Amino acid sequence: MTTENKNNIPKDIIQKITQLFNENNFEDLEKYLNKIIRNYPNSFFLHNVIGTVFFSKGNLSNAIKSFKKVTQLNPKYSDAYNNLAVIYQKIGDHKNSIISLKSALKIDENYPEGHNNLGVTYKQIGEFALAIEHFKKAIDLKPDFFEAFNNLASTFQRIGKLDLAIKFYEKTLKIKPNFSQSLSQLLHLKRQICNWNDDFDIEKHCNKIGLTGDAIQPFSTLSLEDNPERQMLRSIQFANQKFRQSSNFVRKIISSENKKIKVGYFSSDFQSHATLYLMMGLLKSHNKEIFKIYIYSYGKEKSDSWRKLVKDNATSFYDVANYSNEKILKLAKEEELDIAIDLKGYTQNTRIELFGYRLAPIQISYLGYPGTSGSKYFDYLIADKVLIPNDYRKYYTEKIIFLPNSYQPNDNTREISRFKTNREEFYLPSDSFVFCSFNSNYKISINEFDIWMRVLKKIDNSVLWLLKSNSWAEINLKDEAKKRKIDENRLIFAEKVSPEKHLERHNHADLFLDTFNCNAHTTASDALWSGLPVVTKIGKQFAARVASSLLTAIGLPELITKNESDYEKLIINLGQNRQNLEQIKNKLKQNSKTYPLFDTKLYTNKFEKALRTIYENKKQNLDANDLIIN
Repeated sequence: MTTENKNNIPKDIIQKITQLFNENNFEDLEKYLNKIIRNYPNSFFLHNVIGTVFFSKGNLSNAIKSFKKVTQLNPKYSDAYNNLAVIYQKIGDHKNSIISLKSALKIDENYPEGHNNLGVTYKQIGEFALAIEHFKKAIDLKPDFFEAFNNLASTFQRIGKLDLAIKFYEKTLKIKPNFSQSLSQLLHLKRQICNWNDDFDIEKHCNKIGLTGDAIQPFSTLSLEDNPERQMLRSIQFANQKFRQSSNFVRKIISSENKKIKVGYFSSDFQSHATLYLMMGLLKSHNKEIFKIYIYSYGKEKSDSWRKLVKDNATSFYDVANYSNEKILKLAKEEELDIAIDLKGYTQNTRIELFGYRLAPIQISYLGYPGTSGSKYFDYLIADKVLIPNDYRKYYTEKIIFLPNSYQPNDNTREISRFKTNREEFYLPSDSFVFCSFNSNYKISINEFDIWMRVLKKIDNSVLWLLKSNSWAEINLKDEAKKRKIDENRLIFAEKVSPEKHLERHNHADLFLDTFNCNAHTTASDALWSGLPVVTKIGKQFAARVASSLLTAIGLPELITKNESDYEKLIINLGQNRQNLEQIKNKLKQNSKTYPLFDTKLYTNKFEKALRTIYENKKQNLDANDLIIN
């Protein structure tokens, strides 16, 4: 928001406004402005400040009115158009954001803030080339414009040009060394390419980033440390920023005899995606006699067999990718949703800010983000007692719905390719012991890797089969192996294949090795469903306990270790004792049929019981509390 003075307002008034504004004393500033505006009704400067106050207090509709008033009073005031655009960005009205910014740049084509914000809008709608063009223009006009450098870096990160992303995050930090948004993303990005050169500074950075000063995207630190308290504090700080313009409006449950409960799922992942692989069974199994299922999809994918399955199993499917937040909110309220469920949290392509406007009387955070939202707008988080034991309950701001087994749904109709492959097809030695870790490369830290390399030294003729997330990670991991006197050819990288083929190729592995701070989630379910045992180390935060939740629900607690030493010992034991490993595999095969992890019908019944319970409690105006489902 900009508040430059371009009117003939008395100096003492300007000083008073500036003082209150700099103190963030918006309550007194609003009172003062309401008093003096009567004497200066046509002051575009005062109306601009009024708009900024409305914006800061979350009153976006009045902020828009004020800035539009400014453009009427002074059509050549580019800052007002820029201010309008910032609001339109926040409410997801990309069309009007672009119109406003083009108006600002028509007035002043050398307006760096205008170019930067136009880049932000283009990035939001996936027009990355245009976004890059305008960020570069902003930087040309203002060489110390660290926000534009950061935005340029994040755009390169988004399109997979990780080397350029790192370059521009580093340039951002040269201009503003303590800019937490850039620092957290840079650290996360280096984890993506398995560059651990800065890992000795991780603790120092984690003591600060996102806890004081600038808020950061909480997902960026999940893999850096296992600290549920600090993750909660980062989420609270980010939520306070993300939701500060949001409404407190709460609609009551609309009740009538024989009324079905209306549940809305919100995500960008209603296509071939890990989230949908897990929950497709739930969507198919929902009791349509009790529930109406509404899907709100803001993903870009339009044609996909998985997407068709979602449509076939929903009461209504809404493609809202190009809708503003206001339009999505209106749509949800027209349907009179009872329960709104967010499947994204603080992950890529989220529109979590929608929940700040209250899409439904009951709002739930579920599945997509392994941790607390830190927001007062989510009533519940779905978890289980393994994920959130009593000692760690205090690190979650939502009320918790504790499901009786694992929190994670699974689809027991998922197809494993019937076309048999062989090891040669995946460049695996035919006679080797194959350790496997198909987790995304950013989850791998130096701690796990050190153990894995020691295991390779201990287990003769063994190899490590990893997912190829990007070429930089492959190069760096091979270099790290050589540093530890391990032949780089013992690291083999798996290319992306179809979901069905991916499941089938697990048959060529002998044992799955989990990562620590951020466990395998869907990846662990994939392995277990395919008959491949998973060894994990249980941690503290949600993301570090997921594999333990899954293994408990399938009756294999003996594969859960409590520390790095036990983790290493168990892997070596299973690698050296084929008989022990075969017993585990046989047990897994049997338990897959009898234990609850892959019992989709049972999971759906318990999940629906939870939804019915919180719905009935809300109908009776009972306060939300933790809920244990038996």
